Amino acid sequence: MFLIRKSQSLIFDCTYSIGSSDLDSLGSVYQCKAKILSALQNDKRNDTLSDVTQNHLNGKNSSDADFIHIYQEVCPTIPKGIENFFPNLRGLYICSSGLRTVTRNDLKPLRNLIYLCLFENFLVSLNSDLFISSPNIQYVNFGSNRRLRHVGRNIFKPLINPKKIYFHDGVLCINKAAITPDDIEQLKFDLADKC
Repeated sequence: MFLIRKSQSLIFDCTYSIGSSDLDSLGSVYQCKAKILSALQNDKRNDTLSDVTQNHLNGKNSSDADFIHIYQEVCPTIPKGIENFFPNLRGLYICSSGLRTVTRNDLKPLRNLIYLCLFENFLVSLNSDLFISSPNIQYVNFGSNRRLRHVGRNIFKPLINPKKIYFHDGVLCINKAAITPDDIEQLKFDLADKC
């Protein structure tokens, strides 16, 4: 008797649209509102993006899509291989999707990222090296991660020009929104003290 292991790779079923973000420097975005589908494969379980629907707006393609919006999907990790389908990604929004971890290696391939919103997930800890490979991020939102207990020392030091950083709405170690340079400096101090 042979046992065949089935695993899941991911497919984004995208609804594409043009919209705006809450960060002025992003301006108008061509976004994929992704519904996550699973495809069974004979291999070990992975969370690698294997395909993306191509039902683009007229004259657009995946290279034009610069923002991914994932809301109320099952997404425990940031899918690997996003950059293979969206090479010009500037914004990533994963909200209410059960995200449990985010690491430097998750962000490293997303070289153009300036917007990162991981609101209302299950993050517990953020390592101090998270942004080492993503110095251009300007907007960060970790709000409503009610299990978040630890934030690595100097986590935001690699960021060249942070504009808005959120740790609010039930984050265990701190409740703060930083939207000015002075607020951001105070947040860095508070995180070192409280988280």
